[in-house]
Amino acid sequence: MIELKWIFFYTVSFILFFKFSLNLNKWFHIGSEVKTYIRNSTNEIIEDFVIYGRHNKMEVAQILPKKDTLVLFYGKSIDYDTQNPNENSVEISFTSAKFFTQKEILSNWRVISDSLSIEIIKKDSIKVEIW
Repeated sequence: MIELKWIFFYTVSFILFFKFSLNLNKWFHIGSEVKTYIRNSTNEIIEDFVIYGRHNKMEVAQILPKKDTLVLFYGKSIDYDTQNPNENSVEISFTSAKFFTQKEILSNWRVISDSLSIEIIKKDSIKVEIW
């Protein structure tokens, strides 16, 4: 006959294991990567390019003029459990010829299904495409 303490032990162990396995996707960014294409269409070097938001941050030290860069940004998932809804927005910042630019490229609840394309046309002009 199985004792009551072993039933309690196995039940609690199963619940903890199940709760832990649900959080694995958040902890290891499983399925949260976004292919991000960054195109510098200016004639100047872009320095300190940063994409941040949705509990992630990705930095590129330098993007040469008229060049493309492919990076992975792990901010695809929207955190519906957050207390601060502004944590779900995605912003970029960069410096071009000592001119600092910071812009929000994705609003709080905008979904990214596949990839993201960011084209820097001028120091203060950006084109964003979401797939």
